[in-house]
Amino acid sequence: MDPASVVASSIKIEGLRNCVKIDESCIKRLSTCEKEVKIGRWRADLKCGDVYVEVEPLERLACGLGQVLLWGSLGVETALLVFGRGDAQELELAARYVPVVYIDAELKYICRYVEGASTCVSFG
Repeated sequence: MDPASVVASSIKIEGLRNCVKIDESCIKRLSTCEKEVKIGRWRADLKCGDVYVEVEPLERLACGLGQVLLWGSLGVETALLVFGRGDAQELELAARYVPVVYIDAELKYICRYVEGASTCVSFG
């Protein structure tokens, strides 16, 4: 299974409907992954199997992407989980470098972006 699928399948999708606000704490709470895992001097928000995951709001995409690329340079498998509202065209570009999972808080869907292709599931 690709890293984005591993991450997406670790989120209890039905629970997203119950979040007052879809944010990092809600996503972490609904994840079945390990939380706050060390990678060398850094910390990953989640570790799903062998995949280290950074969770960031859409407006901090560049920051999260940089973090995940750094971890990848250490030889670990990585993915980026982004949440937010509205247009997320830049996620397709980011997915050329790392697997990306996007949770759209407004339209109520979760998508996996892997090498330019996306697959989405509604939770609304």
